[in-house]
Amino acid sequence: MLEGAGLECAGYKQQQSAAASEDGVCKLEGQTLALVIYPSREVQQQVRSAVTAFDSGYLIEGGDAWTVAVIGGSQALADQVHDALGGEISQF
Repeated sequence: MLEGAGLECAGYKQQQSAAASEDGVCKLEGQTLALVIYPSREVQQQVRSAVTAFDSGYLIEGGDAWTVAVIGGSQALADQVHDALGGEISQF
């Protein structure tokens, strides 16, 4: 998904997740991105609450139940991801 949008994410590593159909982490411009594709918007919203309680950064969320988190990263990188993928951006 990220590469298809022109985002050159280095070292993508798939993670095991019971709540997601895809869950992976990589580095873009030295900052950590987490891509998660959920089975439904309901699951996406439940997990969002847990994630935002323990970390800080930016979320870019799409209507197809996907989320890209820029963990501890910059607004500029969040904007770059948003421009490439669309969705809604919020700070957490």
